[in-house]
Amino acid sequence: KSNSNVHEQTDGGSTALDLACQALAKLNSSEIATEVFYNLCRTIDVLLARNCKLKEFQGELQLEQARTQVARMKEEDSTKKEPIDNKDDTMRAEVRKQAKKRRAN
Repeated sequence: KSNSNVHEQTDGGSTALDLACQALAKLNSSEIATEVFYNLCRTIDVLLARNCKLKEFQGELQLEQARTQVARMKEEDSTKKEPIDNKDDTMRAEVRKQAKKRRAN
């Protein structure tokens, strides 16, 4: 666990949210859809959830980009989990059927 507070400013006057937005803004188009991009988007989302504010950085584009990407990732995660749940239910039903057959014999 880190001892730093997300609301504290660096010596230069930037907040953690400022630094994350600056890093996201510096990424070029070939770095979009990389792990670094996804991690920065998640970081910005978490900082926003903790009510961290921008002090120095002026762009709203990075905030919106991060929100959109995190929402997209959450949506993809939920659609990936649904088939697994259905598969588990199918497997459980099959195990029950086999157990009933064994008890009947």
